[in-house]
Amino acid sequence: MAGNKWTHRRFDGVNPHRKALPALVEKERQTLLKALPKLTGLTLSESVYALYETGTSSTQEILALLNSTQSKDEFALGVYWSARRKVGPWNLDEADKALAALRLIDSLVSQPVLKKRIVEALDYGRKWRAEAQAR
Repeated sequence: MAGNKWTHRRFDGVNPHRKALPALVEKERQTLLKALPKLTGLTLSESVYALYETGTSSTQEILALLNSTQSKDEFALGVYWSARRKVGPWNLDEADKALAALRLIDSLVSQPVLKKRIVEALDYGRKWRAEAQAR
């Protein structure tokens, strides 16, 4: 998010308002994986978001494709956009994976505002998981 406006769109292959198209998911995934080492800025964040959102690429797999000149904060922002929605009770299947991704990117981030948001998402996820286990 930039200000009050969304700066990224849903990944077409997994848009909940459209029929799932595995061939489209794979084509977009391969295109993004090929382009990823050349991207910077918001384009890098959106591409990481799109790859992570499909569930076909893990956080570690995407991170391994980055080169030394690319910003870890921009990478982390893309993962954060997707993972923050998945740590709550409405995503039981994906909450553990999202928490693991947030833990990984927490150690990479240097920008204070993004680090604060990641920590807040982690705290919320941990709190929710503790409440669910206590029941």
